[in-house]
Amino acid sequence: MHSTRLTPWALLAAATAMAPLAAFAQTANPEAEPNETRSTATAAASGGPGMASGDTITGTTTGSSTTLAGPTSADIFRVKTAAAPLRIYRHRLSLLSSTVGHTATIRGLAQTTSSSTTTGVIGTLDSTAQTSSTTFPGAATGTRTNQWYGFGRQEEIYYRVAGLGTTTAAYTATLDTQVVTPTVVATALPAGPITIDRAGHTNDTDFWIYDSNFNAIPDFGNDDPDTLTRTFAPGTYYIAWANFNVANNQPSASGDTFRTATVLDFPNAVLNSSTTSFSLLDIRLTGGSVSTTVALTKTQFEIQWLQFTVAELTTSPAGVITASPSRFLQGLGGNTLVTVNVTPGNAPVSSGLAVVADLSSIGGSATQALFDDGTNGDVTAGDNIFSFAASVPSSTALGSYAVPFTVTDAQARSGNGTTSLTVLPVFPLGSLTATNTPLVVDTNLAAAEVKWYSFTTTQDASPTVFFDFHTGGSLLAPSNDTEIGLFNLATGALVAANDDAGGLRSLLSFGQTDPSRSYTDPTNAAIGQTSPTLPAGNYAIALSGFNADFANGFVANSTSANSGPVRLTLATNGLPPSLACNVADIVAIGGQPPADGILTGDDFNAFIGAFANGDLLADIVAIGGTPPGDGLITGDDFNAFIAAFATGCP
Repeated sequence: MHSTRLTPWALLAAATAMAPLAAFAQTANPEAEPNETRSTATAAASGGPGMASGDTITGTTTGSSTTLAGPTSADIFRVKTAAAPLRIYRHRLSLLSSTVGHTATIRGLAQTTSSSTTTGVIGTLDSTAQTSSTTFPGAATGTRTNQWYGFGRQEEIYYRVAGLGTTTAAYTATLDTQVVTPTVVATALPAGPITIDRAGHTNDTDFWIYDSNFNAIPDFGNDDPDTLTRTFAPGTYYIAWANFNVANNQPSASGDTFRTATVLDFPNAVLNSSTTSFSLLDIRLTGGSVSTTVALTKTQFEIQWLQFTVAELTTSPAGVITASPSRFLQGLGGNTLVTVNVTPGNAPVSSGLAVVADLSSIGGSATQALFDDGTNGDVTAGDNIFSFAASVPSSTALGSYAVPFTVTDAQARSGNGTTSLTVLPVFPLGSLTATNTPLVVDTNLAAAEVKWYSFTTTQDASPTVFFDFHTGGSLLAPSNDTEIGLFNLATGALVAANDDAGGLRSLLSFGQTDPSRSYTDPTNAAIGQTSPTLPAGNYAIALSGFNADFANGFVANSTSANSGPVRLTLATNGLPPSLACNVADIVAIGGQPPADGILTGDDFNAFIGAFANGDLLADIVAIGGTPPGDGLITGDDFNAFIAAFATGCP
């Protein structure tokens, strides 16, 4: 939200904003030597009450010494302004002389850092807070201009005039005081933590916060890193906003990473030291869900003053609803934990919070209460997180289902929101077993499409049994860059995922490395892995083009621009128990054929001996890996026996 600049003091502003205060008589404040040090500074208070607009400071100097009194010394004045009604005033001293060359400065104190404090440490060393401008807009040629702000409290500053050998004529510095009407931030901010920072630019800002009586609030300022977060009570506040350096008599606040800027000696005075102008110096205020931005600019030595209000805003209770998991595969259904994280209302704080969710879209109650008592799926009692363990029926059709909720409190306030559950289409592929015949799917992917396939494995992947799930084959165009994710069908947990494996194909391999396959990407941990093994069970593969993101809960989101034909292959060398028994059961107990339906060390030893001797007893499979034998004893026979023996008889 962008705030509108308002002026609640409209009548006053019309008459006095940025206009000189009335002065009935001008009073001169001449220098009195010695006055080259702070301790000997000439009082510039117009006889006691303080300088009013139009009063002057006069003197003569041809030097800048702060140690030797006389004509070549600098002239230091302790300037006090006249009392005025409490508001913001801009004070400006404009120095002129017929012999141009003077320099006027507002003095301050140096500040240091300390490892024992979190704020700056103000010392006693004199330092320049502001050097007069010779190019001040609207000033006559040769004018040396200084500027600061106060609040009508007779604030004081140290003002020094230095000269040159050529500045033999007297100088006169004339005070001009004007009322400043602050920019009012139209949007009230809620009491509590409020962040103040720059908006839409990277200019080095510097600022300080004042209370409703224009008192600088200790520790409520920042130079770097251009942002401040503090807790604000209800009330009216003011911001002195500019670029570096904004100086008052406060040490740099905690959290400020630059704590050596010059500060002023006395309370109630504040200045900006910079002659730089900015066409963009916007400010942003953020509290809770309220954020407002004010467009600001800045000229030489200018401080932009803003007024904002902090209130105990009455708010309704609110909540954020989630369902975990939120995705289900067609025909499976499952359980989901519906959770609403509640933020109580304010002014007054909510009591008697209650949450009701409408689960009718998934076959549940339209007025299902959620719990914050550690039951019905709720984890922690009394933490304002309300939950309910809901069920999604396996008969739920494809589509997205809204689950809205309402949160209420005993103060008759309410909030609401919604989440959604999605049932995704899945294509069953059957069981990946025994015959070494892979499951193959030829499909076309649209851009950003994800397709789901379910299947079952009846054996664990092991050192002798592999499972390869991959894209590739004659239907895969070289430009079709794929990704696959493997999910546990019962829990929705992501088992593994792969993007590239030797080109644009995707490959997940478990257990023994398939000797017929080339594994060309050793850096990809999902390829040719022997650990972890893949337990027998029910699984689903999500297939998409690159780029896709996979996560637990059947999450598969694709931003792929790829489309076209893809072949998905699920392969194994696993043998079903019956076939394993037929292949590996060679001899009866005692070592003599025929088989006896029991796999023992006798079978193993008999095969090894036959294989070593070239005996046809070891001829188990034909070339290509399918029984029965083909009269040749090869590595296929050996691998088939080892896999079958490991599987065993039923």
